[in-house]
Amino acid sequence: MFQVVQFNLRKLLLSFAVLGAFLAAYRYFDAGGAVCMSALAGMMLVGFGVGRDRRGIALLGFVVSIVCAWIMLTATEAHWVGSTNVALAFAVVDDATRQPIVGATVRLRETSLERSPPLSMPAGEPGAAETTDSQGTCQLVYRFTSTGESGLLTRDTKRIRFWDYWIQVSAPGYEDFLVPLHEHTGWTRDGFGPPIPPIRIQLKRQAAASE
Repeated sequence: MFQVVQFNLRKLLLSFAVLGAFLAAYRYFDAGGAVCMSALAGMMLVGFGVGRDRRGIALLGFVVSIVCAWIMLTATEAHWVGSTNVALAFAVVDDATRQPIVGATVRLRETSLERSPPLSMPAGEPGAAETTDSQGTCQLVYRFTSTGESGLLTRDTKRIRFWDYWIQVSAPGYEDFLVPLHEHTGWTRDGFGPPIPPIRIQLKRQAAASE
């Protein structure tokens, strides 16, 4: 009788090890369901062991339930897509004198990067604009697309996307300036990292009209 019970315990241990591995492999498809199935299977084994006064089986069921739940909780991550407010600081100066330019208009334009957009903004184009102060500086706050992963027992991540955006700067007596935003920020940036350094823009004076 002892040999039969020992053999059955080994089979149960192997079966639940396979079950735990199977559920862990498919955790991204239905993590919550896998945790519930693991806990249910373990608790059924606990009930079987207690009902028949077999403490070894009951203990095995408890351990299996806890281990499977722990595996799922530590391995499961949620992938998300959202948006994040980002502050962009600008400093606009004269290309020749390096003096600040007061009253320059700084625009953030959300448009395709397939080609350079026209200087005249189409009606309804999303974006934001600010005017430089006496120090030639201003700040724009805009909501950018962000993606990341979140887990109960894992480190959260967040990446902010900066493609499909342009910076356009204009001021009376100066040539318009147009450049992709990612040239100053990078294509993406860690949402939990340090703030973006101030973006320095140098404007060239317009050529004098020929007489």
